[in-house]
Amino acid sequence: MGHRVDHGDARAKPVLLDRWLEVAREEDGERVLGRGAATARALCGVFRFEHDALAPLLQVLPTGIHAGARAIEARPSFAGALARLRSELREARPGAGLARCRWLELILIELVRLLADREPAKLAALGATQDAVVARAIAELVHDPARAWDVDTLARTVGVSRATLARRFLEATGAPPMAYRATLRTEHARRLLRETALSNQQIAHAVGFATVQAFQRAFRRETGATPSAVRAKLRAAHG
Repeated sequence: MGHRVDHGDARAKPVLLDRWLEVAREEDGERVLGRGAATARALCGVFRFEHDALAPLLQVLPTGIHAGARAIEARPSFAGALARLRSELREARPGAGLARCRWLELILIELVRLLADREPAKLAALGATQDAVVARAIAELVHDPARAWDVDTLARTVGVSRATLARRFLEATGAPPMAYRATLRTEHARRLLRETALSNQQIAHAVGFATVQAFQRAFRRETGATPSAVRAKLRAAHG
């Protein structure tokens, strides 16, 4: 899978993560690529989940959660967990291996909390349901926002009837599937407006609208403001 690290420039050429790790050097437990101001650092870890109770969460989580420097600095607990993990990687102390595992777990929690603050609809259903069908349906909506979803297509994808999905989805989340999808798309668009330089047309395509006009109408209906106005407000609030 191609992964790209940039500031939202859609023209940037994707780089394979395996290749990135292959050519990067290791310093103090981190993978480092580049020199000076152009240095990129990656702290890598692996999670192995052995509890079935976590399955709905794992289905709903996106393939990537980006936590920039500002987002981390704004969360003292997040910054502190990263600092402690780096400390355990650099110093060979008794119990370092166990400590690293525990700090990695805390970092995962911080990433999930960050996602919940940014795009709460992605995780809202988890507190109310352990319904595997609904969890999978939400996962499909989250992982492929650009697809032309309707209730019939979503029901076929998760292997139940239209009526069954509509009933169970409403019971679990308090909203019909397509209303929930509209909220997801709006949250995703807000994140792209805040964190990238993508145009409204590019964002419209990324969240599944055929035209920028349709995106702007739907966005305004959900938020009461235009995408451009929201971008300006978000940029001002985040510096």
